Amino acid sequence: GLITAARAVNRSMPNHVAQVLIDILWKAGLSAESTKVLLLGWSYKAEVGDPRETPAEPLAEALQNRGIEVGVFDPHLSEESLPDSVEFIGDIGEAKGFNLAVLVTAHKVCVDLDWGALASNMNTPILYDGRRVLDIEAIGAQGWECYAVGRPL
Repeated sequence: GLITAARAVNRSMPNHVAQVLIDILWKAGLSAESTKVLLLGWSYKAEVGDPRETPAEPLAEALQNRGIEVGVFDPHLSEESLPDSVEFIGDIGEAKGFNLAVLVTAHKVCVDLDWGALASNMNTPILYDGRRVLDIEAIGAQGWECYAVGRPL
């Protein structure tokens, strides 16, 4: 039925997104093995601290299965509510050495980041807007190479 099909799409999306992210990294000359991805947001809904059924978890697993390290910044969640396999970033100012940031949840705090400051802490300031809510022209002007879901690479 339709619901089963929708669930299958939702289940396959994290793998699809992981592959898109790997393509972006590959275009930037980065191999998966030495790469760190920062997920901005983890919970399922914006402004809600609920990690259940989040697409972030299978996405993180899909990236880790390819050898990529994953960090998570989500001020709505505690470190205890995240899997042990991801690096918990309590303060976005401490997020250093990442190659790619991915907007997963459209929390206001994730959308309204100091993008210039984060760019200067990134090894390679590449951004993937998984929600299509960011002003990627303005963020691009702050030193980011920007991609968004639904836009060709």
